[in-house]
Amino acid sequence: MATQQRIADVLSTSRHDRRSLKHLQDLYRLVTLVALTADDEWPLLVGWEAELREGLGSRNDDWTKYPSEDPADAAAIVLECARALADRQPRRSLVHEGWERLRAHPVYRSHGRATDWAGMLPSLRADGPSDGLPVWQREAWTAYRTLAKRLTELQSATGLRPEHIPGWDLRPGEVFAPADESRAWRTEIAVTAHMLLSGPVHNTETEHLSRIALGSTGSGWSTRRLALGRGITPQNAHDIESLARRLIAEGLVDYAERRRHLMGAPELIRQLAQLIQGFGLNPPAAETLETWAWVSFTGGPAWDVWLLEPARDLDQHLDPEQRLLLSDAVLTYLAEATRPTVHLSPEPVVDVDSDTGPTWDVVA
Repeated sequence: MATQQRIADVLSTSRHDRRSLKHLQDLYRLVTLVALTADDEWPLLVGWEAELREGLGSRNDDWTKYPSEDPADAAAIVLECARALADRQPRRSLVHEGWERLRAHPVYRSHGRATDWAGMLPSLRADGPSDGLPVWQREAWTAYRTLAKRLTELQSATGLRPEHIPGWDLRPGEVFAPADESRAWRTEIAVTAHMLLSGPVHNTETEHLSRIALGSTGSGWSTRRLALGRGITPQNAHDIESLARRLIAEGLVDYAERRRHLMGAPELIRQLAQLIQGFGLNPPAAETLETWAWVSFTGGPAWDVWLLEPARDLDQHLDPEQRLLLSDAVLTYLAEATRPTVHLSPEPVVDVDSDTGPTWDVVA
């Protein structure tokens, strides 16, 4: 509402105030540039505006000829551009990204030289020689677009889904859990991957939903960067793609299903306790066994930090055979829990009628 009011105030004074008129012209040019290549991923929108855009069908994307007549179509772009116009850095981001996307578009490649695009669109140098994004931010946008495209291709080719993402990025050779100093970073990689695979809209709300899905708390640098529309660093993009390809090579385990069934499994915990007692080891607390099973088979952090160390200590005291027996017990439990239930139809009852012959009726 505040953004709409600012636009209305500028509009009301534009007939007699050249600065207000110039402001409207700048807004229209920025909106035109963004509208030419806007899609479900760009510009990044949050809250109700993202939901509004998701519900749109066909959209007018050529404001060089005429603006959209659909208020919803206009709102998704005009409000974002109006906010960015008042803030130097977001404006630079929109202008740079808009031109980069436009120049990669086939229409521009075909008609760019013959059309006076510069006369109707904002210039990359509108704010002087220093205008434009810093190198690190351009790299982040390039890395984000490249990664999003590769993940989409992997989803289509392999069936990779957000349900296949574990709670953290556990690397080959690491036993049980990542090292303490890299655990937070590995959690961020997993949550960011979950956000990217969950859909084209990435904002603070989708970050929150991904954290709930993976049982992660807080907000880290990588996910916050994606949620605020600042792209992904090349290193993060590399780590996320490596995680995705590793999960595919491992057979795409449904970690979401595992999380559901291991959230509360008292019968399994009693069975694990009996096995450990048979090993001649002191039975650990039920919480320790729950955490061991959770971390080992959901690939993610414990519900509370203090529960991780006892579970890791238990894992370190197991020999390979003991760990295999415990793992088999958990896998058997998960297989039984996820086995589809088969409902058999009841047997029919034969009613023999001397006049009409046998008739069949099914007992309800």
